[in-house]
Amino acid sequence: MARPFHKILCPVSFDETSLVALEYAQHFARQDDGTVSLFHVVPTDELHLLRKVYQPSEHGGADVDQAERVARERLGCIAEEHLKGTRCEIVTACNSDSTKAILETEEKTGADLVVMATHGRTGIAHLILGSVAEKVVRESKRPVFTTRRGETLSGVKPFQKILVPVDISDPTNTALACARRIAEQSGGMVYPLHIVPMQQDHITPFLATVEVFFFIHHRVELPFAADGHQAE
Repeated sequence: MARPFHKILCPVSFDETSLVALEYAQHFARQDDGTVSLFHVVPTDELHLLRKVYQPSEHGGADVDQAERVARERLGCIAEEHLKGTRCEIVTACNSDSTKAILETEEKTGADLVVMATHGRTGIAHLILGSVAEKVVRESKRPVFTTRRGETLSGVKPFQKILVPVDISDPTNTALACARRIAEQSGGMVYPLHIVPMQQDHITPFLATVEVFFFIHHRVELPFAADGHQAE
């Protein structure tokens, strides 16, 4: 069984897209009486410090210390507006590498879960700018929940159907455990999914997938509901 999400790290970058993650962070915190660490990475290079959000024109130009003060004030306002009734702490870090800062902060805060928004860039924009969320998902040692602009919790009963792609690896078991915990809390159902290769040279991996299907079937009753009964 996955451990409770008592400490939830929620990185925000002060744009509209990043704020969509707050609703989900609050939801997970309420499920386990947890705390949301509202987090912002303050840039250290002059170009980004001159962003209007850090009020450089009011304080003599680019200044890391000033930018961090402004960031903490804004995080406080965001917490007051979006996280009422939820325990919250304000966390900042000064770093030119947002991904590195998030990974370091999840270790320092002892986060059980990272909740963050992705901008959903595609094509050339994604190739050039990359995705901080994508990098965090690949490199984080914690479960990472991502959402994108326009998504909201689905009414009073979110997470009724949870799809979990699986393969033959330990991370698969971790993902299934987290999915099962969320399903139990929301009364939902988990659907493990494995893609079976069709090419001739993938026969050996295919035989291995048969074993993992049996393993998953006996362990989680594919698909399963929160009460442990197999879905009809």
